[in-house]
Amino acid sequence: MILLRIWYQREYNTALVQAKKESKVVMLVLVGDYCPWCRKFERKTLQSANIAINIQKNFVPVIVDKILTKRDTRKNIILL
Repeated sequence: MILLRIWYQREYNTALVQAKKESKVVMLVLVGDYCPWCRKFERKTLQSANIAINIQKNFVPVIVDKILTKRDTRKNIILL
């Protein structure tokens, strides 16, 4: 299996601007270090070549980790 990296936007508002500009939909991926199923989803599903390519092509992916820096929390407060 070939693994690819999805290039996530880290700031929701920036993702909205990008999505509008590129006529794409924002895809939110909510994860947390405490969640084994989240990590499995990231590791197994989101890194699959076919899935990663389709996500990058059709969406503006945003990843929100429950453990955020204070700066990230302020920028993404609407999501939490």
